[in-house]
Amino acid sequence: MKIITSRILSPAQTKTLKELLDERVTKQVTASVEEEEAKEEVVQAEAKEKTEKEADVEKEDMVKKKDLEKTTEEPEEKEAEASEENKEEKDAESTEEETKEVEASTETEEAKEEEKAEDDVEEKKAETSIEKEEKEGEEKAEEKEASVKWGFTKIAKLSDKDKGFLSKYWKMLYPAEYVDAMLAQW
Repeated sequence: MKIITSRILSPAQTKTLKELLDERVTKQVTASVEEEEAKEEVVQAEAKEKTEKEADVEKEDMVKKKDLEKTTEEPEEKEAEASEENKEEKDAESTEEETKEVEASTETEEAKEEEKAEDDVEEKKAETSIEKEEKEGEEKAEEKEASVKWGFTKIAKLSDKDKGFLSKYWKMLYPAEYVDAMLAQW
């Protein structure tokens, strides 16, 4: 390696300069070699961990397979023994099930009747509450009747179900012709 300087150096100075440069170069080379070795160690450690994990997974798979084989073999043997016992139990259970079905059907019928009765009571309560509201509304309307001019304005289309409900209820309060006129299409 040649050293180019702007002035001439003595042979001793040139020698020390060469030694310093050689030391610096060797330090850089050794540092880069050490870095590469450290990287290789990390890669090898990762590879080792990966192979260990794969080995563990394989062991777990083998254990699972053995367990599956045991569970499939045992039920086949037990099924043969249990089939005879099951026949006798099924005969006994079938008669019990028939009696339970009869009891359950009577219980469901009773429950349905109770629900219908409850629904009827709720409908009556709803009708009476609607009637009370209507009466209160009518009383208030009568008080304001003198100052209010009445006119019919259709605000929505009613479904057949709603028309039937309103028709039935209003016919208890008003004449049929009046109710039909209220529900007529425009």
